[in-house]
Amino acid sequence: MMKQLAATVHEQLIQWLGDNQKLIVAIDGYPGSGKSTLLKELANYDDVVGIERDDFIRLRDDVQALIEKTGDAGEVFFTDAIDNEQLAGLITKFRQSADGATVFGYNPQNGLIDRSMRYDFSRPILVVEGIFLFEPSPLNILWDKRILLTGNEAQIDARRVAREKAKWGADYFPENHPDSYLRQICERFRQYERENHPAKQADLVLTTTEQE
Repeated sequence: MMKQLAATVHEQLIQWLGDNQKLIVAIDGYPGSGKSTLLKELANYDDVVGIERDDFIRLRDDVQALIEKTGDAGEVFFTDAIDNEQLAGLITKFRQSADGATVFGYNPQNGLIDRSMRYDFSRPILVVEGIFLFEPSPLNILWDKRILLTGNEAQIDARRVAREKAKWGADYFPENHPDSYLRQICERFRQYERENHPAKQADLVLTTTEQE
């Protein structure tokens, strides 16, 4: 199903690109709605380059220190966990040049910023996926178009929990625990929906049953 959705989205991207040389599109949506999966499918097209916002998380120790200070992982990921300035600089470079770019991003294995990532900016369409992309920030003014993925949040939660249990096994930390980062991020996303109205900002709203 996601391949079919990606094909539909790609057709829309081509229409939006038109006679322009470059197009920058953001994909936002509730955690587990399918943003990463959709981006991976879109990146298979030879005219699309994809960026995941989570690749620009700050050092793990710094993020954890902020969470310990505030007690709210959702708010930290809304405001401070992502290096939006670095990401904005990369997007601006795509807009201005067809030269490729190599940057160092977040390494989930060790929590450091030491993972080399190469982007092909000769491609005309840049798609960035992540949560909170439509909130007021250095990023939201950069998008030419915005796509929002929606779905039944209870069903998305159930699929995400099943996925995380399978991934972590005995080390799984339940989302219904008050200290669960994912729980706090999901709660912050619902607040973001109420305050920032991403559906109203979106140029295209898609309902998906796929998980990330």
